Amino acid sequence: MLRRDDELRLSKVIQAKYAECPDDYGWKEAVTEEVQRQVVTESGFAQNIRAGLDLLRSATALFPQDPEIKNAAHYLRHNILEACPLAIGSQLPAIQLHDMDSGSTVCLRELCSGDPAVIVASSYT
Repeated sequence: MLRRDDELRLSKVIQAKYAECPDDYGWKEAVTEEVQRQVVTESGFAQNIRAGLDLLRSATALFPQDPEIKNAAHYLRHNILEACPLAIGSQLPAIQLHDMDSGSTVCLRELCSGDPAVIVASSYT
């Protein structure tokens, strides 16, 4: 299933779908969901799509030491994750954060001045 998921996600048809709304997270999630539903249906889970989706999405957790599964998982091979350059106790950088709705900006350091801060950032595909 992981190989088929990867094959479909990288296909010209699906890449064109992703490109229709490249900055819309909801759109990307809907396209990915559509691909994954197709994959699990093709793999014999038509009567229990939820179970197929759970299996597809948890394959690396179920088989963490399997290099073939790690290499087949699209979201692992195309992961752009980087380690955070800030150590615990570091001074917050003076970077500008942008509010996507209002267009205004605020300095991260000023936003958190005087208070301990925990920054959590991630990505979901």
